[in-house]
Amino acid sequence: MVAAMMAGVKGPYVALLCAGISVFPVVGVAPAGPVIKKAPWSALLAICTLPLLGNVITDTGLSTWVQDVVKPLLGNVSPLALCMISALLMAVLVNLLVNAMMGTMALVMSIAAPLCVALGYNPTIILLPAAFAGSFYWCMGVNQYVAINKEYGWWDMKDPIIPGLLAAVFIAVVSSVIACTLGPVFGMSLYL
Repeated sequence: MVAAMMAGVKGPYVALLCAGISVFPVVGVAPAGPVIKKAPWSALLAICTLPLLGNVITDTGLSTWVQDVVKPLLGNVSPLALCMISALLMAVLVNLLVNAMMGTMALVMSIAAPLCVALGYNPTIILLPAAFAGSFYWCMGVNQYVAINKEYGWWDMKDPIIPGLLAAVFIAVVSSVIACTLGPVFGMSLYL
């Protein structure tokens, strides 16, 4: 991946290629049949559909419309506060819309990134906690809010609300503080 980027290939194409290679490790590693049966199809689906959903949201003008509505309300918000708001929004929406996680990620990110740029903030740092909060399901392979409550054998749909909300707030606050503190330490400015 590093060699391809040093050769001048654009970063998103290299990342997509390496993600595809990691999803299908069939050349010289294992027989293709068993690997394809055990391939993480949900991750492949996310890799392929999230950019398309983001393009639809930006091309239709939805992100511009939301940006025009929300920007006056967030005019004096600090980078840390915007980071926490976006991460908390993502964590809560992913918790509530469990069957629409990919769409939720695409919607929040494609609206929040232009908003960050319009406010003069670096979306790479500001939206990192939101990406983490939204992709926790894809990283762990299990919905953490349901897993917290399922251990005792049964659960009501209302059972995960309080632990899920606590986990969402924890993820939003802690990861936002870490990103906004360590980003400048590693040479990434919070501002454009």
